[in-house]
Amino acid sequence: MFPDTLVNKGSGKNYGIELTLQRAFSKGWYGMITGSAYNSKFKGSDGIERNTSFNGVFATNLLAGKEIDLGKNRTFGIGTKVTMAGGKRYGDVDIAKTVATGDINYKDTNFNKYQFRNYFRLDFKLSFKKNAKKVTHEVAFDLVNVTNHKNMLNLTYAPSTGVTGNAAVRQNYQLGFLPIFYYRLDF
Repeated sequence: MFPDTLVNKGSGKNYGIELTLQRAFSKGWYGMITGSAYNSKFKGSDGIERNTSFNGVFATNLLAGKEIDLGKNRTFGIGTKVTMAGGKRYGDVDIAKTVATGDINYKDTNFNKYQFRNYFRLDFKLSFKKNAKKVTHEVAFDLVNVTNHKNMLNLTYAPSTGVTGNAAVRQNYQLGFLPIFYYRLDF
């Protein structure tokens, strides 16, 4: 539940550094590496500085691929993407408020003090493209999260018969391994 009146007496600060190295598409190859280190804090009306919900502290990406010319306006592509980032933030669960509302509620003290483990995802893609006069056909097989890494999404409250209180607080994960096959037309 939100209070009847909200007052903006807080402040925030975000700072960091980012580096990107890119190999432009040349001779069928492309690649890019990015890295960020940052800090994101806020101070509420209580005067206490805390982590924002987005303060993962770092993020890195690697993207690389090769396109092979098969002649007659046809190409075969192979690529990969690797992402690593600091985990999402969370705090101590207010069990009494959570039980009363049926939704997860966090205590103001230690809000966003803790961090889920780091996020990691490895993707792999195979594609075939054919360029025609007014349209490009693409058939691709995209393997998302090849390693089936269990990345934390959030906490939820899921009571059931005989399971309440702290025992009903569950960890939810993002999608695991997901193979995607698609056909796309670009006009």
